[in-house]
Amino acid sequence: VAPVLTTPEARDVWTHAKPEEARVTHVSLDLTADFEAKEMRGTATLEVIFAQGAKQVILDDAGLVIESITDVEGAPLEWHVGDASPNIGAPLVIALPRADAAISRASDPQPNLRVIRIRYRSAPGASALQWLPPELTAGKAHPYLFSQGQAIENRSWIPTQDSPGIRQTWDATITVPAGLVAVMSGDRVTPEGVPAGDGHRSFHFVMDNPVPPYLIAMAVGNLEFRELGPRTGVWTEPEMLDKAVYEFADVEKMVDAAESLYGPYRWGRYDMLLLPPSFPYGGMENPTLTFLTPTLLTGDRSNTDVVAHELAHSWSGNLVTNATWSDSWLNEGFTTYFENRIMEA
Repeated sequence: VAPVLTTPEARDVWTHAKPEEARVTHVSLDLTADFEAKEMRGTATLEVIFAQGAKQVILDDAGLVIESITDVEGAPLEWHVGDASPNIGAPLVIALPRADAAISRASDPQPNLRVIRIRYRSAPGASALQWLPPELTAGKAHPYLFSQGQAIENRSWIPTQDSPGIRQTWDATITVPAGLVAVMSGDRVTPEGVPAGDGHRSFHFVMDNPVPPYLIAMAVGNLEFRELGPRTGVWTEPEMLDKAVYEFADVEKMVDAAESLYGPYRWGRYDMLLLPPSFPYGGMENPTLTFLTPTLLTGDRSNTDVVAHELAHSWSGNLVTNATWSDSWLNEGFTTYFENRIMEA
């Protein structure tokens, strides 16, 4: 646990979590995207470390529909959802499992670690999820889904402690209709997906670097990929792929320039996802997979400073993060400076 989180000035007023008592360290998702119901449904398995004497863990919940909460052996746990705030949602309060139910991914149980499994679904109006009908995509033939977690929206589809100072590793299995592709802000373990029955296929992703939970991101659509360099590439709908490859041809050079200024790029690949026009930001710095608006496709590479900005976040924001949203100006301030240094180089 970062010591700064125990100091009074680091109390995050935008979360219900009490990380000094019990803190989520890993999230494992197994979810199916239901385009008809406009909901993600399945399970979230959380690893939680706790202080001596702690009896419960408090998560953030913005409209989640909870079906059950158990330990890893299936034994029910006591839980309740507290009063909701219009700004930050509601606290999801869960009793910690008994000590002999502590099982970790590393098969090395820790005395102060517990595992909790939550079966749930997101609401059709979940604020982090944008469900697009085919007519709102470039190809007009397939539906599309993308998430936007910053600043505190991921609590509407992931039951966790949604605070930038509470960094977490994660893995996810996302099951989608067979004609679609899922991408996420983590290492892609199953590039082609695996059959999941009933006209679906599943994609598995892993993020072994602890990240602030707002950086867990996902998209599902008719997506294709093209490499730009040894560790860079772009995902988008086929109709925009050639234009995207031309527009972002210099991105590998940007990564090299950034490393020469601020040290090694520590996230493996730097890929980009070019989204449909309804994406509400210029770009979003999701690790390994920056999300970008197609308004960058000008044909003359004149707006690629946006890419430099999101790449810069790989250091300022993603590696080093503001502990609370009250200090998010630090994130954007350092990144804007770094963006200009990259463009200068």
